[in-house]
Amino acid sequence: AIAVHLLHRLGFRSPFDRVTDAALLAGCAAIGSVTAGTLGVGALWATGAADVSGARLWIAWFVSDVLGMLIGAPAALALARPAWLSWHRRHKAEQIVAVGLVIVAAYTMFAAGLFSGVAHLLVPYFMLPLLMAIAIRLGPGHTAVSTLIVTTIAIAGTSAGVGVFAGGPETQRVSTLLAYLVLISLSSIVLAAVGFERDSAARRAWQLNEELEARVRQRTEELATAHDQLLERSCGLQAGNHAL
Repeated sequence: AIAVHLLHRLGFRSPFDRVTDAALLAGCAAIGSVTAGTLGVGALWATGAADVSGARLWIAWFVSDVLGMLIGAPAALALARPAWLSWHRRHKAEQIVAVGLVIVAAYTMFAAGLFSGVAHLLVPYFMLPLLMAIAIRLGPGHTAVSTLIVTTIAIAGTSAGVGVFAGGPETQRVSTLLAYLVLISLSSIVLAAVGFERDSAARRAWQLNEELEARVRQRTEELATAHDQLLERSCGLQAGNHAL
């Protein structure tokens, strides 16, 4: 509630319109999560229900809340406004292939057990180029949905004890997974906003160019009409002079 109130007060429109909006979403998510984490951990400690250190519990609570807003909010907005979907045959095929690649890659990394127990593996970070390509090529809507898919599969696989983050103590697995999800969520949302701004600027430039060309054509036609009128008057005056 605190984050939503701050976003409305600061003029937030959408997490994809501007890089400023992406920064506002991240900042307000952090502020709201600080309050929620502090109140939640304080309540657990006050009732004696906490069985881990307060700092560790607070960090996990804070990061989880931030991830929920950074990943859940853009995905919910994208699914609520399906205008980002293209029904052109070529674009539709590209969208299906992109989502399929995300599902296959995420399942292979986090749920197939192929990389379970392999320490210090950089394989999951190869997901970043795929998400960046989707952000640049397909836009923010697909980026939000793809990030949500990766997050869901990664959490499910790690919770089941499989995938690249399954090795090591539970605390290490959770912290590594949370750090990874923060990285991909921030990277994807910022890149999607950059791509949206780029496309918007390109569209505005094209519209301005079209308006300028239309004005030039209109002015050229007006000048040609004025020239023809002046020429007719000149010819008329010359004919009158000859008659005199």
